[in-house]
Amino acid sequence: MFRNYLITAFRFLTKNQLFTSINILGLSASLSCTLLIYLYIQHEFTYDEFHEDIDRLYILGEGSREENPDEAAYYQTVYPALPAMVEQFPEIETGTRYFDWDSHILISGEHRFMHRVLFVDSTFLQTLTFPLKHGDAATALRKRDQIVVSEEIARKLFNTTDVLGKMISLENGKVYAVSGVLEKISSNSTIQPEVLLSLLEKEGEPGFGQMGNWYNTIAQVVIKLRPGADVNQMIHRLHRRHRFQNRSQRS
Repeated sequence: MFRNYLITAFRFLTKNQLFTSINILGLSASLSCTLLIYLYIQHEFTYDEFHEDIDRLYILGEGSREENPDEAAYYQTVYPALPAMVEQFPEIETGTRYFDWDSHILISGEHRFMHRVLFVDSTFLQTLTFPLKHGDAATALRKRDQIVVSEEIARKLFNTTDVLGKMISLENGKVYAVSGVLEKISSNSTIQPEVLLSLLEKEGEPGFGQMGNWYNTIAQVVIKLRPGADVNQMIHRLHRRHRFQNRSQRS
């Protein structure tokens, strides 16, 4: 019986070719749109999930102030906050600060390319999961004359990714030794590092001391808690300490 149904349907479809073509095209278009929508939603809802221990990673930002509760929160804070919190809160395993507002011209021989540069703490590659194709994540950013680049930039400058120890100059005359090459980074990553330099370089710039204080919210900070740490308890202690400091400053 099923065979008869198939024969009947085939005859109907071949006899009504225009009707058949419209239905097949409509079905193909709807399936394609459904698949694209599914892939887009999956992409958006899996942002940054490639990081190891994602459930222990938190962004440190500025919330609304008591005197202005309608003020919007934003994801930056003061530069000294991270080292102070690591010292005072044993729940924090590690963390990193990063600046992403600089671009520089990278020079190797006759090759010159401008790229965005992230200035980061030496713990950047231990806090966040950006694997290295070449180099050691534990030591790649310990010195101020080290530089980590993406695979794409390594190929643009040297036509290969095996570039550890090679020198890259910037337009300002400073020279850095390549200490790491990043693997290809997922497109659904909030941070898209192309070039990493040590924050020690930023701290050495004239005038940075006037910005990197307890009054200017210039740093983006990610902290990683220890396994089993109670984040709500830590936040409560942080708010209590912040309110105490505010009252002390007013009195």
